[in-house]
Amino acid sequence: MKISVRVLLFMLGLILPAFFLTARAQDAARMEQRLAQDITTISVGPTLPASAQDQAIILQRGASNQASAMQLQGTGGASNLVMIEQAGAANITQVSQQGNGLRTTVQQRGTGNIAESALRGENLESLIQQNGEDNLVQQQVQGNDQRYVIQQDGVGNELRQVETSNTTRGYEVHQRGNGIRMTIVQGQAAP
Repeated sequence: MKISVRVLLFMLGLILPAFFLTARAQDAARMEQRLAQDITTISVGPTLPASAQDQAIILQRGASNQASAMQLQGTGGASNLVMIEQAGAANITQVSQQGNGLRTTVQQRGTGNIAESALRGENLESLIQQNGEDNLVQQQVQGNDQRYVIQQDGVGNELRQVETSNTTRGYEVHQRGNGIRMTIVQGQAAP
């Protein structure tokens, strides 16, 4: 039995696209699974205060996600917690908190991510961790008794920090990689 070249090409035309679509679907599934693993294996997690009253917890995976959290609180002993984890590229996080006992944790893995944070009040804690390339942390902290940790691993990352404080419990900044930029301004009035 002979199969003509035309019939053979026609059959290949039916089989090959299905094969490539299946391969793409498998690649997409592997990518989604890797992103899910990235989110669940981020090493530093938030410390939940015993008196956490208001909590905003957001987990996102994929590209071009945006997460925003705004918490306002008067004086008192309770605290606010914002925790955002993103795995993927070109994600944006915006956190705004005002009050006492503020806790912010932002963890991003990927390329071109932006973490913006504005904290105003007393007893502030902020942890921002980025792994990837060309990421930006822009944070403004105003208040007393503040502590923050910023960690960036990758190439071309940038940190911009402005803080106003009468008392601070200290801060840590870790940047590893090439082409990193850091600006920390202390004692400047926040708008």
